[in-house]
Amino acid sequence: MKKTALLTLLIFFGGKIFCQTVNVYNLGLNYIKQNQYLKAIDTVKALRKLYYDAHRSNPGNLSTYSYDQAINLFSSFVGEDYPYKFEGKDSIVRNHKLNFTPAIPYIIELAKKHKVVMINENHYIPKHRILTYNLLQEFYDVGYRYLALEALIPETNIILKRDKAAVYANEPNMGNLIREAQRLGFHLVSYESEDTTPDNPNFPAHRRNMRELLEARNLYQILVKDPEAKILVHAGVSHIWEQATTSKGMYMAEYFKVISGIDPLTINQSVLDDDEFTSRIGSSAGSDFNGAPVVVLDSLNVPTVSAEARKGDYDITVAWPKVRMKLGRNDYMLQKAGIKISQILVKNSDVGNLIQIFEEDDLDGIPVDQFIVKKGIRNYGVAIAHGRYQIQSVSDTGHVQWRKPLKID
Repeated sequence: MKKTALLTLLIFFGGKIFCQTVNVYNLGLNYIKQNQYLKAIDTVKALRKLYYDAHRSNPGNLSTYSYDQAINLFSSFVGEDYPYKFEGKDSIVRNHKLNFTPAIPYIIELAKKHKVVMINENHYIPKHRILTYNLLQEFYDVGYRYLALEALIPETNIILKRDKAAVYANEPNMGNLIREAQRLGFHLVSYESEDTTPDNPNFPAHRRNMRELLEARNLYQILVKDPEAKILVHAGVSHIWEQATTSKGMYMAEYFKVISGIDPLTINQSVLDDDEFTSRIGSSAGSDFNGAPVVVLDSLNVPTVSAEARKGDYDITVAWPKVRMKLGRNDYMLQKAGIKISQILVKNSDVGNLIQIFEEDDLDGIPVDQFIVKKGIRNYGVAIAHGRYQIQSVSDTGHVQWRKPLKID
């Protein structure tokens, strides 16, 4: 996690005041390790309010950004779109004619001509992982055998237990991405830098550059060991940028290009303005993409970039249509390649609870799906592979109110 939210709390006890510094990410993750996903969110929200109330009289020192990041992250783990949105630029692209084409076939055709493909995600947006999940089989079919994931770190590797999993692997779609890659036979690779260089205020860009450089080197080592390797990389946000955005250094993809001599196909899903393309997709003449992602093309049907980017920053922009509700879920949660939608009936007493579905013998693992029960909705869709599972309803305090076997045919 690049940013850390530290909050000094004034705790009143026995008539005395104590100061305590809290890392909200670690606090939330500790709750998640205990399967208290809702408590992680509620606790950080409460701390955010304490911080806001303590600083609102001095707005010049008020920034809830790191708290918002933590809440967005933990909310994504339970299938919720992020509640705190950050302001982006007004879109320049809206003034130009755009075309759209389904993302998966377009990407696969280009992937056939490349040796390395890099796809990014916004860590708060689960649907970005669903794109890579839905590409896995087709990438395998055209010869890709390595999947490099930022979500893996060396000491945790591919363990999908809550008490040991890497941070982003706590989100069900990332867990499912890892499971599916293993099932297909991909070699999973952790490429994260293990550099421990401390921050240096005299050279503020040094640590970031070391991370980007060492990530690129770790990816290149795959090719050193296996020169015929074809690699799919799933990375965070700007790591796939192919040219520096400032004079302070380069990103992973550009370092990789320099080290290896290979120009990767880079695919960006993360834009500052979420609405930059969604309204245009919905009004695109004769197109109904049924909630599936699309590649953004200019009037000449050439891939174009988002408003905040420059030509050459990356190769392809993938955008998603406006989210619609389907069977109580965001529609993208039900778009899993080769998996039919099943329906789960909940009780009125489950309102506000977290419904979790685990592999049958893996209650300590990462759920294959989970969602919060909303008032007035009793029927929910899930897209999980056929098999035997355990389903349970968990309160906001982490209490399991009921659990039963679930069979998906």
